[in-house]
Amino acid sequence: MDFRKTIFALLSVLVLCLASMAHANVDQLQRMQTTIKKFLLTTVPLKKNETLSVSINHFNFPANLAICQSDIAANLPGDIQADQINSVELSCRQPNWHAYIPVNVKIMTRAVVAAHTIMPQQTIAENDLTYAYIDRNHVYGGFFRSADEVAGSYATQQIDMGIALNRRNVHAALLVHRDQPVDITGIKGAIHITMHGIAKNNGSLNDSVKVMNPSSKRVLDATVVGQNQVAIFL
Repeated sequence: MDFRKTIFALLSVLVLCLASMAHANVDQLQRMQTTIKKFLLTTVPLKKNETLSVSINHFNFPANLAICQSDIAANLPGDIQADQINSVELSCRQPNWHAYIPVNVKIMTRAVVAAHTIMPQQTIAENDLTYAYIDRNHVYGGFFRSADEVAGSYATQQIDMGIALNRRNVHAALLVHRDQPVDITGIKGAIHITMHGIAKNNGSLNDSVKVMNPSSKRVLDATVVGQNQVAIFL
């Protein structure tokens, strides 16, 4: 009977020890998560209208780390860029250990997106646009921060609702239209001479276009400088 009591007592102590160790490990896991998030919030540079999203998978934490009796320090491993972080180095002085923890960092930035489907060649109005937060590091082709940058442009392809607008799927508003009259200004120093002509292709501001002088039928290269206006710099 005494033997059974002794075994029961030993098992009880073992269970309490295991529970205490598990609790300590949970506490350390929380400390490590808090350390990583605080470190990233002060390390990653953010612009106006940007927020930082940090997610850490619990299964990525080493299971055999001794309980740290000092502060846990965080650093970026190697020469990784602050806006391209995929792991964080954690270190403890007492006892001495280092660990590299994979992290998923998203820089969420406010961008102009389609409020509904925009069709190819459609002129984009303000009511075609809205804002959404997107992951800055996973946007291909860039994005616009303000609807003012896009309104008046036209779509070069179909843009589905919620898709960020960029310089690949939109083009600046056309100021010169093919086969339409334009004013051609020849510029040489302070001398400006203006004549009428015909545009041979479409063009936006600062685009290079072909224009024809109706009198001579000569086709010239010109630069779009305004609505139905081009310039030839001599």
